[in-house]
Amino acid sequence: MLATPIDASYKRRRMTDDELLEIARGVFPIKAAHVSVELDSAQIDGDGNLAPRIRILAHGRELAAQTLILVPAADRLAERVVPYFAAIRADICARTPDELEQCMPSDLFVGELLGERDLLPEAFPRILADPRARLLVTVPPARREGVVIDPTLRIAPPVLANGELEARMTEDDVELYGVYADWLADRGDPRSELIAVQLARALDPADIDLAARERWLLAEYAYEWLGGFAWIPDSDFSVRWHYGFIHGITLGSDDEAAADSIGDLTFDGLVELPSANLIRELIVRPHGFWDEGAFAILGTPGFPNGWRLLDIKTPDFTELGTMEPGYRNLANLQTLRLESNVITLGKVLLPALLSCELVTPGLTVVNLDEMRGAVWPKLERLVLWLGDAGVADCDVELEDLEWIFAATNLANVTELGLCGRDAGELLWRLAEAPILKQLVILDLSGCYFDDAARQFFADRAADFAHLRVIHVHESGDGIAANAVVNERWSD
Repeated sequence: MLATPIDASYKRRRMTDDELLEIARGVFPIKAAHVSVELDSAQIDGDGNLAPRIRILAHGRELAAQTLILVPAADRLAERVVPYFAAIRADICARTPDELEQCMPSDLFVGELLGERDLLPEAFPRILADPRARLLVTVPPARREGVVIDPTLRIAPPVLANGELEARMTEDDVELYGVYADWLADRGDPRSELIAVQLARALDPADIDLAARERWLLAEYAYEWLGGFAWIPDSDFSVRWHYGFIHGITLGSDDEAAADSIGDLTFDGLVELPSANLIRELIVRPHGFWDEGAFAILGTPGFPNGWRLLDIKTPDFTELGTMEPGYRNLANLQTLRLESNVITLGKVLLPALLSCELVTPGLTVVNLDEMRGAVWPKLERLVLWLGDAGVADCDVELEDLEWIFAATNLANVTELGLCGRDAGELLWRLAEAPILKQLVILDLSGCYFDDAARQFFADRAADFAHLRVIHVHESGDGIAANAVVNERWSD
C-alpha cells in the first residue's frame, strides 16, 4: 500500500506536478530486512519528467545512489502512476537483501513502464517479476520489430529443464528426445511440441504443415526460449535447433555497416537459455563489439559446458583477450577457430580438441610456445596463418616452426596449414620434415609461389605425392599451371 492515499478524482483529471511529487514521496522508505531504499529528493525536470534521486542502504551504509528520469504517461493519470509505484514497492519488498545489495536504483525502477502507453498497468507486477519481460520494455522499439507475441501482455508458459535426462542425451538418441518431450508435456511446457514437430520433420522434411507449425512455435515462444536474444535482428543472431533444443548460436555479423547493432552483447545471456548445457556450437562475429573478458564469462562455474565448436572473429584492430579462463568449460571442445588481431592462448587445456585454426597477422613466438605445450592429445588438424615478421607484433621466423616440422606434440595431426608466407624456404623445410610423412592434407593458402617455388615443387613432387589435397589460394594461374600437382589442388 502507498503511504499517501489517492483520491479517486485523480482518475478523472491531469495531476499537477505537486500531486505527482506527493505520490512519489509517499512511497519511501521501502525496507527489506537490513536494506532500505530511500528518496533523497524529487523534482520535475524541464521536460516534465519525474526525476527522483534514490539511495540504497544496507545497515545504514550507502551502497548506491542514482538520479532517475521517470517518464510519466502524457496525461499523468493516477491509474497509471499509482499502480506503477505500488508495483515497484511490491517488487522491492519481494527481493532478498542479498539481491538488493547487488542492485542499482535503475535496476529497480523501470521508468519505461510509465512511458509506454500500450503496457497495461495490470501487467506491471508481472513485468517487474520476470527479467525477460523487464528486458523487453527497455529494448529500443526498433529492436522489437518482428516480435510476434508481446510477452508483457500475456502469461508466460513454463520453461523447464531436466538435468538428469540431459546428462544422458546424445545427439542421435531419438528415443530419449521423445521421453524428454513427454516429460515437458506432462508439466505444460510447450517446448514438448517443438521436440515432437522437429522429430517428425526429420522423418518427413517435405511436410509443409509440419514446417508451418514449426515456424509458428518458434515465433510464438521466441521470448520464452531465447530471452533477450529474441529481439536481436536476424542479421545479428541466428539459432540452429536440434529436436527442440538449441544446438548452435551465431552472435554478431561480418557486416559491420549494418544499421542495427547488438551493442556490447557477448556471452552473458547464454546461461539463461533453456537446456543451455546442450548447446554445442557458438559462432561469434564482430559487428562492432567485443569484450576482452569474454572468456572469463565463458569459463564461469555453472556456465554452459557442452561446447563442441567455438568460432570467434573479433573486429579489426581488436585483441581477443586471453582464452585461459574459458578452458574449464571447454573440456569437450572439438573445433576451435580464432580470428583476431592479437590472440593469447595461455596454458592450453583442450583434451577433446580435433581441429585448431588461428587467423591473425600478429602470430608470435609466445603463441607457438603455448601450442607446443598444449594439452590436446587428439588434435588432427592445425592451421596457422603465420603473418609477416615485424608486422602487427608478429615475430615468428621459420626456425621457430621447427617443433611443428618435427611433429612435436602433433602426433595425430594429418592436416597442417602454414599459411600466408612465401612458399620457397617453407616448401624446402616441409619436404625434409618428419611431419610431412603423416599428413594427408597440406594447406598453403595465402602463400606466394614464385618461379623458384614452383620449380621446387615440380622437382620434389615425389615427396608430396602421398598428399590427398593441397590447398592453395593465389592470384593468377602460377601454381595451377604445374601439371605435376594440378590434380590434387583444392582452391
